[in-house]
Amino acid sequence: GLVVYHWGMGAKKVEHVGPFLKFFGGCHGGPDRKYTVVKEAKFQVASPKHPVMAGIKPFEIPFEEFYYKLKVPKAPKNWRALVQVPIEGNAETVGWAWERSDGGRSVGYSGLHFHVNWRHRQYQRLIAQAVLWTLKLPVPKDGFKVKLDPKALELK
Repeated sequence: GLVVYHWGMGAKKVEHVGPFLKFFGGCHGGPDRKYTVVKEAKFQVASPKHPVMAGIKPFEIPFEEFYYKLKVPKAPKNWRALVQVPIEGNAETVGWAWERSDGGRSVGYSGLHFHVNWRHRQYQRLIAQAVLWTLKLPVPKDGFKVKLDPKALELK
């Protein structure tokens, strides 16, 4: 499986967008790419029945930087928006899952800019379940119980 987060999901030059789309199903790239810091980021579950979203309800974090208006393949089969956040009055997709035609799986999420957001359990679950799903490992129906010691999140 392939997972791409924040800075890893794009390129400035438009000629690099195609390869990103082929492998990841989404890209923050080209000269028209957009990003912003959203205060009171309200996460909406776009595909509640998708395994990555098991046990995840809409939630809010104080702030996050997102890439948005992402490039996606034209009419991709088995591509699903997972998470959307209101940005400039629109529900922008910031997380997706894709079952590629080669049998592999890809997940992208354009957040993860601020380390402090790792302390939110829903956030931890979203990231952990994305990895499990891409590896074709089972995701519990009620959601993966993340057991992360808060001390592990301390920056030293």
